[in-house]
Amino acid sequence: MNNKQLIPTNEIKEEFEAILVENDSIAQCVIHLKNGTIKNKQRLDTRYDEFALDTVNNEFCFSLKDKNSINFHRINLQTFSQINAVTLNLYNYFSSEELKDESYYSKLIYLNHQYLLYFITKREMNYGHPFYQTEIIY
Repeated sequence: MNNKQLIPTNEIKEEFEAILVENDSIAQCVIHLKNGTIKNKQRLDTRYDEFALDTVNNEFCFSLKDKNSINFHRINLQTFSQINAVTLNLYNYFSSEELKDESYYSKLIYLNHQYLLYFITKREMNYGHPFYQTEIIY
C-alpha cells in the first residue's frame, strides 16, 4: 500500500512549500509547478499513524503506536526539529486482555501549540456516525 500525501504549508503558487507524508518518512519539500518538480529540503525517516498540521505556528504533529503505548511528536517546520514528544500508556485506558489483539481506532486533532485531542476506542468506527456514543438500556 502506498500511503503518500502532499500537504501545502503556504499559498499554492508557481513555487510553494509542502509536507510530503509517505509510509515511512515525513519531508519538507519545495514544489515547482512550472517545471513539475518536487525537491526535498529536509526529511525525517519515521513511521506515523496519524498526523495534523498547524500552518499558523509552523508545526507538524504525528502519533506513532508502539505496542502498548502511543507516542506523540511535534516538529517545528522552520527548523524541521522535534519540539517535544509525549507518551500515552494504553494500560491506563485498556486492560491487558483488551490490548492483546492490538486493534483499536483513533483520531488525532490539533487544537493549538499546547493541546491535541486524541480519541481512541476499541469499537470499529463507522464514518457518518458519532465516534463515541452511549446507549441507555432500561
